[in-house]
Amino acid sequence: MKTLISFAVCLLLLAFAQDAFSQRAKIVSRVCGDPSAACAKRAAFKNEDIPFGYNENAVVAETAEFYAVILKSAKLSEGADCEKTPADFDTESYQYNFLRNKVFVARGCYSIQNNYYTKVGNNVIALAVFAGNTKAEADAFLRKVKSITHLNTDGAYTLKIATGFNGT
Repeated sequence: MKTLISFAVCLLLLAFAQDAFSQRAKIVSRVCGDPSAACAKRAAFKNEDIPFGYNENAVVAETAEFYAVILKSAKLSEGADCEKTPADFDTESYQYNFLRNKVFVARGCYSIQNNYYTKVGNNVIALAVFAGNTKAEADAFLRKVKSITHLNTDGAYTLKIATGFNGT
């Protein structure tokens, strides 16, 4: 009887351990929000995407959620080419104003050449800036963005998003 109980306890422990290990496998990486900081996978991404770490064998990868300040956005017509970025979404000219926060183009439409971004909106392309991992960081950064008058960012707002790629 003792052997049977011990066996049942071991099976329960193994079941819980397997669940704990599977939870660990679901952990996703963080974005490289500071363009001046080291980021192992930066070279694998286009300049207009925000880079993040991922497993070399990954076919599908997604980051943890983070906050972005949306500077401007454009709604694409149905069937428009998601690869094209509006000319006024010049990430380099905006990046000059935010040396510690990555400026990127968040696409709410399928694009095999770019990251996908959650919560951006269907067929929407947005010019965004990494604003932090917490709401408090994002709110403080939004105030800073709105204080830069030459950028005309009156309509800027924060959005909690994630990014990733789907190579399937």
